[in-house]
Amino acid sequence: MEKLDATVQEGNVLLGTSTKYAAGASGDGISAEDIQSLTTTIADATTKDTMQKTAMQTVADLTAQQNKGMERGLAHIRKTQNAAKAAFGENDRQRMKEFHVGGNSLTTVKAMVTELSYMKSTAATNKTELAKSGFKDADLTEFDTITQALSDVDVKQENAKKVQKNATTARDEAMNGLRGVMKKIRNTAKVIFAGRKDVLVEFEPIPAGRSAAVKKEEPVKPAGQ
Repeated sequence: MEKLDATVQEGNVLLGTSTKYAAGASGDGISAEDIQSLTTTIADATTKDTMQKTAMQTVADLTAQQNKGMERGLAHIRKTQNAAKAAFGENDRQRMKEFHVGGNSLTTVKAMVTELSYMKSTAATNKTELAKSGFKDADLTEFDTITQALSDVDVKQENAKKVQKNATTARDEAMNGLRGVMKKIRNTAKVIFAGRKDVLVEFEPIPAGRSAAVKKEEPVKPAGQ
């Protein structure tokens, strides 16, 4: 769904027009109630949009952390496999199969966590041989460290996705509410200012692709031209 930016801008423009033609002592004009309703829905839509954008950024940040965790896990698995290659030789097909050398790609957190657990167990079983290739006790501990960090960020990301979904729903509802108030005011204006095209044109929506706040400036020409 489109961002609220254009809708909020249009709401602010309509707010200015509505205030300009607010009902006076005679009662002809946009009511104070409608003006307040527009003011409130603009503020609500702006707040909800900010919350949605914040939630979306949180998910993006956690996804980046998750990707780094996946890369860290893959790097440690490769390190373990290289230690196995050095210890047993790449021609030892049984050992290479045991260490999943040339195995399937790991594209999900679940698959990575499972593989890290398996690889730790395999490395622990062959600890003495791998140690001769520089594989240390700290490398075994690293499996747990990576797994814990990856699992933690995965939980946070899944929760953040739920927050983002709820924030998006709230944002969309706020936008629909704002649009509803704007439509009501425009229809009211058509009744109150019927026959006054000069006034009604001020209540019309901003044409698509145009901005009410940005004015295109002519380029500055060099002197003498």
